[in-house]
Amino acid sequence: MYQLAKARKTRMTHIVNDVIESFLKGLGENIIDIEKIKKQFEELGLEYEQELTKLRQSIHQFNVPRITVKENQFHIRCDDSYLENDVLLECLEAIVMEEQYIRALWDQKHRQMTCFSIDSKPKVLRPMSHGCNNCAHTNCTMKIRLWLWAWDKPFVMVLSPDVMTNWDTHKLKCFNGRLPLIAVNTVFSVSEGKVIVDIHGTANKEALVTAVQVARTELSGLMGEVTEKDFTEFDR
Repeated sequence: MYQLAKARKTRMTHIVNDVIESFLKGLGENIIDIEKIKKQFEELGLEYEQELTKLRQSIHQFNVPRITVKENQFHIRCDDSYLENDVLLECLEAIVMEEQYIRALWDQKHRQMTCFSIDSKPKVLRPMSHGCNNCAHTNCTMKIRLWLWAWDKPFVMVLSPDVMTNWDTHKLKCFNGRLPLIAVNTVFSVSEGKVIVDIHGTANKEALVTAVQVARTELSGLMGEVTEKDFTEFDR
């Protein structure tokens, strides 16, 4: 009886392995191997990075993946890529390229933003006031918008001040330590719906140089805009 059961178990193991192997073979046809592509480019005498630069220059609007907080995790949206699906992370480490305080006033009747600003400076033709500090409207929504550099690409994360619990303390610690925000590896984690900020050493030179270049060239236009994507609660 034992030998029969053992034989059945062995046969079932072979069947499962065959199914998995067959599945992986089929899956492999749809996997895009970047390293393989780079090697092929090298063999053909083509410049991989140069081709990417040409493609980037032909894109009218440079879309940046967005990071949100959902169920005590960071949710990274990767809609604009053939390679990746949405990603969930419990911890996020990145270089903070730029910090912005953005505000928006929402017209519920016409379902549109009637006024918005970046760092208290209005970005509309007819603002409610010349500056947010002197504005009579107090029902606008404020967010902290961070432009991040991680995994050799830019990301944007927009959070409410009440979610970024120790952001001001983090900036003060960096200032007291004579550390610019962009000079450190900032670590974000989530606890009970709140985002906690810390650092993990300093940014390496190569990543720092690239982050500065991207922030000051490719992202400079986007950093000067405010969109409804920054205020997803307006869609509710």
